[in-house]
Amino acid sequence: MNVRAERFVINDATGAGGVRRAASQLAMQLGFNETDTGKLALVATEVAQNIFVHARSGEVLVRAPNPKTVEVLAIDKGPGMRDIEACMRDGFSTAGTQGMGLGMLTRMASAFDVYSRVDKGTVVFLEVRARDVAPDTTSNAGPPYGVICAPHAGETVVGDNWSVHAGAESWRALVVDGLGHGAFANEAAMEAVRVFESAPDEPAIDLMRRIHDALRKTRGAAGAILTFHPARSQVNFVGIGNIAATLLHKGKTRNMVSHNGTLGAEMRRIQEFTYPCPPDVLMLMFSDGLSSHWKLDGYPGLLHRHPSVIAAVLYRDFSRGRDDTTVLCARRNGVSKQ
Repeated sequence: MNVRAERFVINDATGAGGVRRAASQLAMQLGFNETDTGKLALVATEVAQNIFVHARSGEVLVRAPNPKTVEVLAIDKGPGMRDIEACMRDGFSTAGTQGMGLGMLTRMASAFDVYSRVDKGTVVFLEVRARDVAPDTTSNAGPPYGVICAPHAGETVVGDNWSVHAGAESWRALVVDGLGHGAFANEAAMEAVRVFESAPDEPAIDLMRRIHDALRKTRGAAGAILTFHPARSQVNFVGIGNIAATLLHKGKTRNMVSHNGTLGAEMRRIQEFTYPCPPDVLMLMFSDGLSSHWKLDGYPGLLHRHPSVIAAVLYRDFSRGRDDTTVLCARRNGVSKQ
């Protein structure tokens, strides 16, 4: 399922209002009851206010990963937290407020995670699920994942796109980057997702060829399809252009191979590569809006965090700042042992 996130830049005291309204509207569209809508509005407001109070600026992303769940992701480059456990206690405050923050959020949210480094900033992830929906524990639910898909500065639409699909025996992800940025790049990326979602279980090479044909009428794009087979403990990867993909396991990285070309224009060679996918592996896909020289060595404990938090840290600290940026992060197991 691919649900675009709404992104809000927080740089003044009024920013929390927009986040609250967007979260409430999304909850009502999804059929949340009044209590759950109010809960989501409260936590969304709190994380947005915390950004302005503690960091002065940052951003909040709100999206629905499924029809009964809303995620809120708050990202800043502020002073960070010296003692996260202390900040989680009710009544603790470093800004002279009532200290209702993180402790309350953990109780209100269906899922919660936080990562913070002193003088580097904080990422807070939370999820509010409608109470009549149980967590999805079916075998084909796919690995936990997180996605950041943000537009080039000054653009109102994003020229990247993505989609995921959980099949009966595999989980599949598409990341696509329309050439350039703006409306024409968005058109190409949207068309690629449309084709992908029309037959997500089709063999990846055949699916990529259909995307290539469909994009001939557009500006064109780079794109990649990753397929995770849990029963085989392997990942298959097909890429055309500069969508990068990496497997991260026990501190070692393995980059996956894409062929040169442009979907919709020139695709001289297409090939599917197979890689082992052991327990606790982290699967990363990203567009060229993210620097290829990122490293997580200096982020102690980050690999234990929710994939959404990992994606957010990569986006915050390694975006080039001159293009659309997409980061998709998935973990084979729900809890990392790295």
